[in-house]
Amino acid sequence: MDSIIHGRKSHCRGGYSGTVGSSSPSMPGDPQVSCSKSCHTPHGTALWGHQLIHIQRMHMQDRNFDDIGYNFLIGGDCTVYEGRGWGVVGTHTKGNNHNSLAIAFMGNFNNESPSPAAKSSVKQLLQCGVSQGHFHPVFILLGHRDLRDTECPGERLYAALKHLKFP
Repeated sequence: MDSIIHGRKSHCRGGYSGTVGSSSPSMPGDPQVSCSKSCHTPHGTALWGHQLIHIQRMHMQDRNFDDIGYNFLIGGDCTVYEGRGWGVVGTHTKGNNHNSLAIAFMGNFNNESPSPAAKSSVKQLLQCGVSQGHFHPVFILLGHRDLRDTECPGERLYAALKHLKFP
């Protein structure tokens, strides 16, 4: 359920909303992006906020994280929720947390594709990250499965990753 992007701390104006919050150290590194998904997300716009709270509780209570491990989360309604935000080390892909940033797509993408609106939101977020200097314009976009033994981000989202980078 996550994507990974390297960067420095700062925020873009517009293009995303919602905040969960975090207080983690700043993140150094070179550009890299990885994507994965959650298999436990309900569909429907009214449920994304509840799913976000569920993910936060799971990360904090079950995994003993300080907060949500992802830097950003994308709802099926195209809302970009800020988890740890730009330039903050996440806890999402062991061994790659300090040189990456995670963007989680909320949903199950084994049989369904991410919505065009959700893909557009991620493209805008990536463009924002580059324009604000959070990571290099020539970043690497990876699926969680490229870094760990997992099915994430699901077949359909994994196939869509190559279309998430902008020219």
